[in-house]
Amino acid sequence: KLFSVTTNTVDYASRENASAASQPQLVLSLLGSPPAISNIGNLTIAPNTATGPISFTVGGTSVSHLIISGDSSNPSLVPVSNIVFSGSGANRTVTVTPLANQNGITVITVTVTDPGGLTASDSFTLAVSSHAAAKIIWNGPGAGANNWSTTNNWLPTEAPEFLDDVKFFNAGANGVAVSNVNNFVDANFGGNIASLQFGNTNGNHTMLIASGNSLNLSGTNGFIVGTETDNGGAQTVFATVTGIGGAININNDNADLIVRQGTANSGGSQRATLDLSGLGNFSAAIDQVLVGVAGPVNRPSGTLYLARTNSLVASGTPGINAADSGSNGGGQSQIYLGIENEIDADTITIGRQKSSATLSFNPAFTNSSPEIILRGAGPDRVATLAIGDNSGQSVSTGTSSGVVDFSGGTVDALADVIFVGKGQTSSGTGTATGTLTFNAGTIDVNTLETGYQNSTAAGAVVTGMVNVKGTAQLLLNSTLRLAHYTGSGTIPVGKLNIIGGTVAGDGDIIAGGGTSTITISNGVLGVTGVVGTPAAPLTTLALTGGTVQLSVDGSAAVAVVVATTITTSGVTTVDIGSVINVTGPATIPLISFAGADPYGSLSLGTIPDGCVAHLVDNPANSTVDLSIAMVNLNPVNITAMVNGNTLTLSWPADHLGWRLQAQTNPLSIGLGTNWFDVPGSATNNTINMTMNPTQGTAFYRLAYP
Repeated sequence: KLFSVTTNTVDYASRENASAASQPQLVLSLLGSPPAISNIGNLTIAPNTATGPISFTVGGTSVSHLIISGDSSNPSLVPVSNIVFSGSGANRTVTVTPLANQNGITVITVTVTDPGGLTASDSFTLAVSSHAAAKIIWNGPGAGANNWSTTNNWLPTEAPEFLDDVKFFNAGANGVAVSNVNNFVDANFGGNIASLQFGNTNGNHTMLIASGNSLNLSGTNGFIVGTETDNGGAQTVFATVTGIGGAININNDNADLIVRQGTANSGGSQRATLDLSGLGNFSAAIDQVLVGVAGPVNRPSGTLYLARTNSLVASGTPGINAADSGSNGGGQSQIYLGIENEIDADTITIGRQKSSATLSFNPAFTNSSPEIILRGAGPDRVATLAIGDNSGQSVSTGTSSGVVDFSGGTVDALADVIFVGKGQTSSGTGTATGTLTFNAGTIDVNTLETGYQNSTAAGAVVTGMVNVKGTAQLLLNSTLRLAHYTGSGTIPVGKLNIIGGTVAGDGDIIAGGGTSTITISNGVLGVTGVVGTPAAPLTTLALTGGTVQLSVDGSAAVAVVVATTITTSGVTTVDIGSVINVTGPATIPLISFAGADPYGSLSLGTIPDGCVAHLVDNPANSTVDLSIAMVNLNPVNITAMVNGNTLTLSWPADHLGWRLQAQTNPLSIGLGTNWFDVPGSATNNTINMTMNPTQGTAFYRLAYP
């Protein structure tokens, strides 16, 4: 008897004279969930050691009846018999033991098979080093393509491998210019090390990675540029990695990328620089990127030039931190982006306590249309982006400033909260200044704080500025607050400059009580919420052309835009994006002011279909109002009256907004297609015209829209 799953057929032989016990039977077993296996990560071990039990889980309907088997791509390193499984049910382990005195790489495949023959597999790479983990130091002769695979270029005299921490100090760096290659990751080198550090203080190391090759880092010490010691206030460390067809990959969730050189004394010129701008690809899945961030020594400075193409996941807190000093006199640090940049980090700080930092595109790539995609390491959105954040201090005189400037490229960013300028938590007199600028692409943010005072005892000004330029769009989902003020202490400053760009979304723009300014210069402000409130008006709204797009609620008793001072230059268009709670003719406060009346510099632009509206100057209330009525869209007849040689045409008031169209033709032609709008008819429901007896015929109709 046989049931074939693949052909859906049943075969069995009849045994008519057989006993009941041996008569043909058909048994069908319904299959449940297919087997499954969790991911097993890659491993590197020293020679003559085993992996130890590696935990993994299995799943499926028949977990207790699963068969676990293993395979090795390199039996001369790990024979199948040396792959041993243990455990039961869903929780299993595998232990892999390489043969004695062997090294190399093998791919171990673990396969799960259920009673029905269905399988699931997972593979991982096991690397076995030729020697125990060691610190391997470059000892090359100087300028020239000195191969990594040449053992005499290292101390001790062995090429580094998977478990080794590789160090570049002064040997081979003296007198080497930045543009001179002095070490070459050649095709004969294995390509795998644990970590990499440049700590040269007497010149430069320039590494060339062969085209098609990668340098892979898998250890917890990551990639460090800097001595990690105090070598004096003028100490510099410079390292370059180049190779258009080469790549560096870092893969360890506990590793960091660190670029910093510190000093115990203020006023120094110390700096560490890592230049990857000549490298084709840089990929990292790590804990943190720390550029100019205090470590063993304070007052650090660092400069990082990223590769041409970058994929970076930093899962730590903060994931990316540029400029953070524990002592006054911290330096200026920079991160320069490449051409293609995808960065995932939950928290990013640019310019933290007592230091200054800039994040921008590398000017060398401006003509290559660079772009950055910015997301969170876990959720889609970056949880917090802080620019110019001095909140790590309370009573310090040290200043903090941060600049994020995406000019010269395109940004695609999703963020939950962005702080642009964030002050100390007490009476410290050290200022905090933040600036965010972009001119192409979109920054989509839930909450944006610009100029955030952090204490009622604040003794320093906090300033935040956001510049939306060119074709850029700031998409606001909840709140943009300008100049958050606690009610006492030094007054903060918050600025939003819309210079050709667009600020849109379903959020509100709130004045936080400090000095708040919005400037629109040929840009678009189009949020659906309020812009200032009577209780907290904007300090200044400066209109220099451009468009303000507002949403109108007929039930609201206050203006949509509220500012103490409105300055104007040229004409600013007011578009009405949506209208709710308006059933009949109404006059609704639109813009409220306390100083000069802006009415003469405003022009009503687009309005929703089904409405007719115009702006109304209301100086008695210090408002510019919107007179609006809903249009009856049902066709209606025109009423005509003649008085002498005056023809009066009228239609119902609820059809205000319909356009009277006319055409005049000779008697020989009659009705044609040459309709034209009668001037002023769209804002009236009565038109008086002088009849002209020389015109053969005149035809009139109403049209909407």
